[in-house]
Amino acid sequence: MKFLLKENVKSLYEEYLVENEYEKVVFKIIGRKEIDEILEIYDMDDNLLVKLKKISYFGKTNFEIYFKDELQVTIGEEINLFKDIFYFELNGWKLTYNEENLIYIVTDIEDENVFLLRKPLEEILNYEIEVFKEEDVLGAVVISIVMYIYDKKNVEGD
Repeated sequence: MKFLLKENVKSLYEEYLVENEYEKVVFKIIGRKEIDEILEIYDMDDNLLVKLKKISYFGKTNFEIYFKDELQVTIGEEINLFKDIFYFELNGWKLTYNEENLIYIVTDIEDENVFLLRKPLEEILNYEIEVFKEEDVLGAVVISIVMYIYDKKNVEGD
């Protein structure tokens, strides 16, 4: 299953859309800066699925991920001398980045691919998401929006 994550520049809010391979919007992500830097992921029936709370300190940004108002995972950034390292514990998944191919690879505990997140060269902030199992789609969207925001911060210098 393939999806495209892109910023909705026509929106008054910080808003992102996730389209399936048929260009149908399947998720919308709305940022509410006035409320503690919160991003909310909705399905197309306007059901709230996930909240992401952005926490910034000492130049680093972390996200707390809430499913049904319960904290499930923190995704964060550890900065070393050479590159940013991201950590999270979600379903035993781990994230690696292939800089040569501009692709994030998320694997499960058995080292099988869960999803791929590609950054097309022509539009660095429109991501292609390829998910291998239907039950992993929402988790892939959550991780993808976080990586999108990290990369946007690095491109724009936020």
